[in-house]
Amino acid sequence: MPIEERLAAIAGLLAERIFETLRALILHWPSSMSSRLVADAGQNLRGALAASQAIIHASRQKKVNHSALAANARRLAAAAEGLGIAKDGGLSPDGTACAAIFRDIKDDRTFSCRRPDPLTAADDAEVIAHLCKDARYCALPHLAGRIVETGAYARLCDTSRSDDPHLAQRFMARIGDVGLCLKQLARLAKGQNDPTELMAGGPVPGAGGFGVVECGRGRLYHQADIDANGKLCAYRILAPTEWNFHPAGPFVKTLLSSRIGAHESAATSVSRLAALFDPCVEFKLNIRDIAHA
Repeated sequence: MPIEERLAAIAGLLAERIFETLRALILHWPSSMSSRLVADAGQNLRGALAASQAIIHASRQKKVNHSALAANARRLAAAAEGLGIAKDGGLSPDGTACAAIFRDIKDDRTFSCRRPDPLTAADDAEVIAHLCKDARYCALPHLAGRIVETGAYARLCDTSRSDDPHLAQRFMARIGDVGLCLKQLARLAKGQNDPTELMAGGPVPGAGGFGVVECGRGRLYHQADIDANGKLCAYRILAPTEWNFHPAGPFVKTLLSSRIGAHESAATSVSRLAALFDPCVEFKLNIRDIAHA
């Protein structure tokens, strides 16, 4: 992409990442909130949606309109603040949806803290090589000897406090990611090109290519093959959910390394963990006690 088109695409990507993170946090959280918080959250989510969609629509013009981007970035930041994300990227005081969620989990020490093994740009070549050779890799991705994770917690784990409860660490990584994206949007609106590599792409052996972007849920891959007639013959998508909810992946490993308890309290904690891993599909939790487990 030419630099101007690339910057416009990055603005759209940041706006989508912010809104998708906010939407998932509020709408998928398994615990109930007061009717006032629900009403406030709904209003702010609608505001965030309108602002993010305006930025995404403008990005399709393939150039940055700095004044329009600045105005919509401020609208997006105001909606995030209304949901409980402070201007410094931290958490606002009580009285917001995010503060209510944090109150649910701040003392929950059910899960052992795991330092993630992040999926990064350094892994792209190996991942793309697997995708080109094995169509089944999309469903069960793997990197030898590793338990790979992607998403906000994997990106920002170095900034978390190791003594905080695990759910709180994961939640604050999501909050911090929104704050970081808002700052990057504001810099783009001022014409300060952000050096952060949020997207990449290139050719693959034969004819075709790949693209990768850092989305709200994590690192997303697309890979296409073109046949001898110039037609698309294969298209593969590797979503972040396939890494994070892999049968031998970080969500399962976190469960296996923790004593989750039993009955309703176990179901509540596990559903909160699943929500903070943020699968790209709806999930339903069933807990079954197995004799002599």
